[in-house]
Amino acid sequence: MPTDSRLKSLFSGLFPRRLTEVTELVGRLCDRRFPRRRSRRSLSRIQSLEDRALLAVFTVTTTADSGPGSLRDAISQANVDLAADTIEFNIPGPGPHTIQPLSPLPAMASPIFVNGTSQPGFSGAPVIELNGSSAGPASEGLWITAGGSDSGVAGLAINRFGRNGIFVDSADRVWIRSNFLGTTVNGSQSAGNAWNGVLVQGTSDNVVLGSNGDGTNDASETNVISGNGQQGVYILGTGSGGNDNRVAGNRIGTNAAGSEALPNGEYGLIVSGRTFRTIVGGSAAHERNLVSGNGIGGIAVIGLSPSQGIPE
Repeated sequence: MPTDSRLKSLFSGLFPRRLTEVTELVGRLCDRRFPRRRSRRSLSRIQSLEDRALLAVFTVTTTADSGPGSLRDAISQANVDLAADTIEFNIPGPGPHTIQPLSPLPAMASPIFVNGTSQPGFSGAPVIELNGSSAGPASEGLWITAGGSDSGVAGLAINRFGRNGIFVDSADRVWIRSNFLGTTVNGSQSAGNAWNGVLVQGTSDNVVLGSNGDGTNDASETNVISGNGQQGVYILGTGSGGNDNRVAGNRIGTNAAGSEALPNGEYGLIVSGRTFRTIVGGSAAHERNLVSGNGIGGIAVIGLSPSQGIPE
């Protein structure tokens, strides 16, 4: 008479597929009735990996106004998703390279780091120029909207646009560094934007112009903001925002060397409106702004109580 083990072996051999299906069905029913819980740590890790997979780098390979490899196309593609993307530059040939838009560029509506320092040949001064002379009177050099919070702009010369070189429009945590805003690509001559070098407006919080003061490469984070039609930098807070912004380590109203005046038409810097805890300068040498040679004055603080603005 067959033993129990032989009977199990016999039935398994006769009905292997059916037994496997039953086992899988029972497993699915148990999972459905008693779902397994993933730990928060596991879910957090999966979310982190998913976010990392969404990040993208878009490379500008041409100075053309539009089409594949253009800056316009790179901004448009980066705006499609909400992840923090990077735009890098790898335009062939010796620089500097001039991109001359024929109409306003798309606004930056998601987190984007436009990294001009990535262009081969960059060595402390821009080799990528955005020339707005053909973009129209209503053009911004780069326009960062609220959806573009956590964006950054580095290593570009932005000049000759119909309005502002960079417009930060109710976006938070934006870092603008190592740019020439309103001068030629070598930082020696005026090539102003019609309005301001940088306009920070609305509820923009924690915007950093120049050095972030972390002790890493601070001296290379200087912006040259000169030659513009109105202000070098205009911070205009509205509503409940416009707080904790920082202007440090810049040259405003001079050439890149800081040796000659390239005046902004009115003030080097205006801080105005509903804005609190704006820091201008700092105690460390690399945090100090050089504000000189501007048309009306250096720094104006308008309509603020002493607790709102802290120029140093």
